[in-house]
Amino acid sequence: MKHEKPAIFINYRRALSTLEARLLYLMLELHFPGNAFMDEQTLEAGDRWREDIERTVKNARVMICLIPEGWVSYAGEKMIQSKLYFDPKCHVRHEIRTALEAGLTIIPVLVNGAKQPDKEHLPEEISELFDTFNNAAPLDFKENPDVAAFEKFFEQVGKKAALEQKEEGYGAVLFSKLLEEEFSLPPAMSQLLPEAESPFVGLRPFHREDARIFFGRSRETYHLCFKVAREDKHRIFLLDGYSGTGKSSLLQAGLIPRVEEQGWAVRYRRREEDPINGLKGVLGMLLEDVANAPEANRLLILDQVEEAITDRIEGLSNELEEMAQALQEAYLNNPGYKFILSFRSEQMARVTKVLDKLRLPYDKENTLHQLDFLGATEAISGAANDRALAAKYKLRFSPKTLPGDIAGRLLKGWDNYHIAPLVQVNMELLWEHCQQADGTVVITAHNLDNIIDRQDGLLGHFIRKVRETIPEAQADEQKVLQLLDQYVQDEPASAIRLDKELFAQEAFRQEKVFRGLHREFKKQYLLTEISMDGQKATRLSHDVLAKVIRERYQILTEAKLK
Repeated sequence: MKHEKPAIFINYRRALSTLEARLLYLMLELHFPGNAFMDEQTLEAGDRWREDIERTVKNARVMICLIPEGWVSYAGEKMIQSKLYFDPKCHVRHEIRTALEAGLTIIPVLVNGAKQPDKEHLPEEISELFDTFNNAAPLDFKENPDVAAFEKFFEQVGKKAALEQKEEGYGAVLFSKLLEEEFSLPPAMSQLLPEAESPFVGLRPFHREDARIFFGRSRETYHLCFKVAREDKHRIFLLDGYSGTGKSSLLQAGLIPRVEEQGWAVRYRRREEDPINGLKGVLGMLLEDVANAPEANRLLILDQVEEAITDRIEGLSNELEEMAQALQEAYLNNPGYKFILSFRSEQMARVTKVLDKLRLPYDKENTLHQLDFLGATEAISGAANDRALAAKYKLRFSPKTLPGDIAGRLLKGWDNYHIAPLVQVNMELLWEHCQQADGTVVITAHNLDNIIDRQDGLLGHFIRKVRETIPEAQADEQKVLQLLDQYVQDEPASAIRLDKELFAQEAFRQEKVFRGLHREFKKQYLLTEISMDGQKATRLSHDVLAKVIRERYQILTEAKLK
């Protein structure tokens, strides 16, 4: 949409902050519809770029100047000196100078922790930038953004531009609204209700069919979608995160359906799908998957890359190196393809080493951090804030601010653990606890006691689920914990056990109930199947459970000895 005289002009360096400028533009359009200008978004084919930009700056009331890290020193690919200083065609400098000459209000924004440049480091023609407008607003678009700071900023912009906000305050749903605006789900997902009986999935990962109820990672999903579908800077992306951060969930329920809706052919596979040839074999499968796809743009996603290091296949001592060589060949032979490698953060150095050796360029700025306060609040309240989902699941919170209180308590009580699975498990607990006879679920502050703050309550929740199939008369708590403790190592953290070796132990071989428990643990996602050296193995699904299992088993064992 083209606006004749937009009141707000966004000044930004394309190479450094296009993504943030786009996010800010969408936010401003939510608050002040039709009053924001961003060159790539607002100019149309046939417009005279420099003349239109200059006229738009002069007609605006406020300029927002985005200042990321490296704003002054950035030289670009063809220069060895700062573009801001020495490039005669630098649009950033030209726009700021025009705004200063026209007497516009300029609001500098320090992006993602950037520091305000000193006056002596600015070109002379824009050296007055911080003389008049010396209160730059810090805004973080990536790690733990402060929604209150954004709302205060929009209020400031509205006053300076003499505009009234359409709506005041989007809270935890701000970034999810931006995601839907820019990268919507396919109609079959966005317009139809999900099949899931509950909006919370417990310990299991989110899958593609769960996209409608996948909340909490809107920012991260947006960033990755933008890089893949909107930018041409890189074709290889590294997505890393520690255990439990939800990498696979983000890819399957967040990224894939949205990028497909942008007209891409997307294929996803995991390393376990080829237990003989490993990563190289799975990459070959991906290439076959998209070979005849009608779409011109193709995205290949290879998950569980770290298992080439942690769960070696016999006879494949150089699996990571062989994968990198196959990736190099695919990269060179298929210029329209993009690739995502997903793995645990502990293996970043190993992965980048093999890529660097083959001179493959990549973007590694995609680390999936622990779910922060805003993300946790969104994950908790997402279904209740969506009218269709709230009606389907009959879900509401009393008071409406309760999701933020729950997020705060979880982050405080479990500060050393990955919060993403904990949010889902605790909310599943609350969901079941608060469900009334007519199916209505009203979660109140009173319901939180003895649920949110009890770490052993999570394990108890899953033991009760196991009891629905295997009653205590067949397997008491001692047996349940005895088997689970086999999957805990001394940190305590999740351990891997070969199924064959586990059931070769006399304690587990003699009683058939242990095999039944083993199957039920996998059904409830307490345990996850993997392949190790080509053999079936199992591990604890999340490290977050390891400490609770070990402590509870030790207490039970000591009590029995007494």
